[in-house]
Amino acid sequence: MAKKPDTPKKPGKSPKSKAHRPDVLPIAPALAELLNPAINRGESGIGSSTGLQPPPDNSRDRRAGGEAA
Repeated sequence: MAKKPDTPKKPGKSPKSKAHRPDVLPIAPALAELLNPAINRGESGIGSSTGLQPPPDNSRDRRAGGEAA
């Protein structure tokens, strides 16, 4: 059998979590305009800086570019 240590084991410390953050209030519209002016103009979002357009919904619209089906 294993021998017991002479000094007892120290109790472990309680964990100090760092994941909790204070609640953040929404930023003021003036600050949002300074940080990203495209938000208020409606030009922000996916594909806004690349110039990409969403695909057409209808197959006739897709073939309107001259490609044969």
